[in-house]
Order: sequence, then C-alpha cells, then structure tokens
Amino acid sequence: MKNIKLLTALLFLLLVNATNQFVFAKDKPEVANNALLFEVTGNGLEKPSYIFGTIHIVCKQDMFSLEKLGGFVDKTEQIILELDMDDPEMLEEYTKYVNLPEGKTLKDYLDEKQLAKVNKLTMNVLGSPIDNFMKMHPFIIQSNLYVSPQTMGCTPPGSYEISLVQMGSAKKKPIEGLETIAMQMNLVNKSSIKKHALDLFKIAEDREKFFNETRKLFEIYKTQDTDKIYDFSILMLKDETSYFENMLDERNKDWIPKIEKAIKEKPAFIAVGAAHLGGKFGVLNLLR
Repeated sequence: MKNIKLLTALLFLLLVNATNQFVFAKDKPEVANNALLFEVTGNGLEKPSYIFGTIHIVCKQDMFSLEKLGGFVDKTEQIILELDMDDPEMLEEYTKYVNLPEGKTLKDYLDEKQLAKVNKLTMNVLGSPIDNFMKMHPFIIQSNLYVSPQTMGCTPPGSYEISLVQMGSAKKKPIEGLETIAMQMNLVNKSSIKKHALDLFKIAEDREKFFNETRKLFEIYKTQDTDKIYDFSILMLKDETSYFENMLDERNKDWIPKIEKAIKEKPAFIAVGAAHLGGKFGVLNLLR
C-alpha cells in the first residue's frame, strides 16, 4: 500500500493590497482529502510522486500559483496528464470526432421548436446562430458552452494542463497521457447522439440552471476539497448513473496500473480532473 500524504491545501486567493497571492498550508491528516495536491510514497518507490487535481478550464485569476506547482514538477522526471497534450497528432485525432456522421445534421435529432430554443442559446452564449453548428456533434457544442466567456465569467480562460505542458517543455520533462482522444470519445459515444442532442436542448430550456451549476463547480473547486468536488459531480450526474460510472469510476480503475507502472520507473507529477480523486473508486483510494 502506498502512502498518499496530503501535501497542502493550496490555499486560494489571499487578497493583499489588491494582489492575489497563494500560500501553502501545512500537512494535514492522511485520511483527509481536503486538498488538491498529494504526495505518493511507499510500496518500494524510491522517490515521491505527486498528484494534482485540476479543473480543465478556469479563470486565470482563480488559478493556483503555477510557480509553486512548478516547484513540485521540479522534483519529478515526467508529467502525466489525462491526454498526451504535446502530441502533435492529438488535434488531428480530435477533429475526427467534432462533426456528426456524414449526411447528418442536428435536424435529424431535434425538432424545429427544440432547434429554435438551441438557436437562442448559441446566439446568446456563443454569439452565433445554430446554423453554424448544424453538422457539429452536440457534445462538442456543449463543450463550447462550458468554456464560453458568459459561462466562465472571464476571458480568456486559463488551463492547468496547457500550463503544465508549457512547463514541461521549458523544464525538458516528457509529457505522457493516461488515455487517448479516441478512448475518451468512445466513452462519450456510449450515449446516443439523440441523447446528447436532448441534453443540449435541456441546457437551452434552463440556461440559468446551467450557468449556476457550472459556476458552483468552479466555487467548490476553490475549496480544494476533492470529496466535495466528487459529491457535486455525482449530484450533477444523478440521473446518469452509467455515464457517471464510465466517465469517472471506470476510467480511474483503468488509470491505476498505468500510474503505478509509471511512478515505479521514475517520479511523476500527475494532473487529472479533481473529480477523479475523491470517492470510493477515486484515484486516491485506489492507490491507497
């Protein structure tokens, strides 16, 4: 069994003279998950590795200190993300999944009244009519909604993953991925296109609920409590049990042997979505 030591609470935003500063809390009890950064030791590991729970897109002013994170990256020999984001072929792979099947449009999945609602949504949030997205997979449209300035409340947003890739390049640390775009999209496609289209319509029916839930997730992330982040993720997906299990629990189980193999070979800084850390089948419990 590995010892997963809660390194820090990464205390967020102390306003001092109108400047955002970050401080690191002292070590907390090993049983707690009220942090985002953890040290992994024991079970024959020669050097510690570190696991950081990210939120994939975040307002830059809300990001924790990249300089302090860089100090932990410096203690390792590789960076492991959900995807190998410095792979030049990744973007090309992604484009394969952006559009609907050949010959299909959103009109095949939503009726005129539903499309009219979605049109108002894309006009208000993305600044473009639904006609510009008719051939796009509804899951991808939803992804664009999540990162829009209206939803985020800021522009442009920041990304821990992109920052870590840049950091890895500067520090000459190799970047590895736990899975591929194809693996992620295969999970997405376990739900039908019709289902994803109806999910998009549900957002259009209650846009404020979508905004509020998304912004609440950002606020919960800033508490740095991985169990709370996990619990809120369950709440958001309470009617999607199988989808939830595939997107979180099953992926976590698939990652563990890859993580264990990697950190035995050389110490790593591992960054995955914070919702993957908490819960019975979270990465932290599975490694313990």
